[in-house]
Amino acid sequence: MKYPYLQHVRLLIVIFLSILFMSCKKDNTSSRPGAPSFTWTIDGVNYVADEATAFTNDIEARKTVGADVKHVEIALHSVNDFPIGTYTIGVAADIIGCWEESDPSGTKHFSTTGTLHITSSTADEVNGDFTVTLNNGSAMSGNFSHIPLE
Repeated sequence: MKYPYLQHVRLLIVIFLSILFMSCKKDNTSSRPGAPSFTWTIDGVNYVADEATAFTNDIEARKTVGADVKHVEIALHSVNDFPIGTYTIGVAADIIGCWEESDPSGTKHFSTTGTLHITSSTADEVNGDFTVTLNNGSAMSGNFSHIPLE
């Protein structure tokens, strides 16, 4: 072996680089919001949305189930930016919840009665829950958290 000290130098370089990488500042995740979640139950069947987004006066969630796309939409017709509070849902109310299925018939079911609770709302996200009765008599309830506002 011509240069025996090279093994020691290599070992020191590996140790130095390991310490350097381990001491790098990690991202602070404590200030980040939680992952978006929108879950709902209709007639005893539970769904977890694949995606959910809130707009100025509308929350939409979608779940793909086989060839169908389950779609829930909660539209706030005279309220913007999701102020914290409890709202009445219904055909003549300020808020109309809409359950829509992408099935061969294109059936859409609208809520006839219900309640929406906005539990927290910021410029970035909205959280809450809802319970409605649909025009076909089905009961639907759900929770949503950390839904990003677009």
